[in-house]
Amino acid sequence: MKTLLVVDDEYLLRWALKEGLKDRYRILTAGCVDDAIRVLETEAVDAVITDIRMPMRSGVELVKHVRSNRPGIKVFVISAVGSDDDMRRCYDCDVEAVLRKPLELPLIRRMVELHLDGAVSDASGGSRS
Repeated sequence: MKTLLVVDDEYLLRWALKEGLKDRYRILTAGCVDDAIRVLETEAVDAVITDIRMPMRSGVELVKHVRSNRPGIKVFVISAVGSDDDMRRCYDCDVEAVLRKPLELPLIRRMVELHLDGAVSDASGGSRS
């Protein structure tokens, strides 16, 4: 089972993503960049889903850390208030996708499946390419 790290300072968003993806992936969570870095130092992670705007350190810093230290990890960025400059910096770091909040769980699920598994589940639970 592949492992995703969800990083957001909003507990409810972390919880919603964990609940929505836990049937297919092992989900780890972190409420800030420093906690996420600690998780990345101790866990095998296949993908990171991170917010951009968080207290103390931004998700852009986390993206740069992942690209420098664990370049094989897929990175997805989410944000409600990220500026165009924030978005550009994320794309400059070669993220898989940048999505604006509010998020639609089916869209995130399909995006993660496509990048991690190479196939997307249909409504019946089977997969299609």
